[in-house]
Amino acid sequence: PQLTGTMWKVGVILLLAVSAVVAFDAGRASKRLFAFRIRSQNLHADALDHDIGELEHEFDGLSKPITRTTTNRLKARMRKAEGSRCDDNEVSCGGTEPQCISHLFVCDGHKDCINGHDEDADVCSMDVIKVGSTFQGSIHWTACETRPDHNVLITITESHRTSDFGPRAILHGTVTSLAHEGAQMSSYTAHGYFLFAQRKLVLIPDSESPHPYSILCFFHFGDHDHADCQKQELLSKKRCARMRVTRA
Repeated sequence: PQLTGTMWKVGVILLLAVSAVVAFDAGRASKRLFAFRIRSQNLHADALDHDIGELEHEFDGLSKPITRTTTNRLKARMRKAEGSRCDDNEVSCGGTEPQCISHLFVCDGHKDCINGHDEDADVCSMDVIKVGSTFQGSIHWTACETRPDHNVLITITESHRTSDFGPRAILHGTVTSLAHEGAQMSSYTAHGYFLFAQRKLVLIPDSESPHPYSILCFFHFGDHDHADCQKQELLSKKRCARMRVTRA
């Protein structure tokens, strides 16, 4: 009987010890779980802050004032995508009422478009070809000659409009091909014109130049600083090379 009582006491003590250990482990687990939840909330808050920051940055980008240059570029891209219903020697007046006029009537001092677009200051601006303007780009030959790509500079040295023919400005300039491997830098003078209606620049080598190609550049990006250009043979008009230039 005494042994039985002793065993019972030992059993009670062990039960109390196990209960204490379980209670201790449960308390520690509860603290760890609480700490884990806090860390998770902090991580979630950090992630939210990061996402909100990115959204604010995107919103700031979207909410910047739309400049006139951006608007002109978008309009130019839309016109290029839509195409024109006018004949080759005509230009569209734009606006809500379709109207085509001869390119010779653009910037002639008289409003031929119903909306007056043909005499707008932006359309008739000389800024694109002002003296000192330099455009540069890498030329890629597709025919006529086999040459590696190389950089070309086009510099306007003289530009003016005559009183008797406003739709076209007279130009003089230099064309410089920068040196590439196996070749030397070359330069020649040229003369030509700029058509305001088509925003087309044409440069033809001067008579003393042996260069057999003319340069045509089309400023159809809605600004004065970018153009798609091509070189073509003087006589056959065959297109030999292309390049996209940017104002330097």
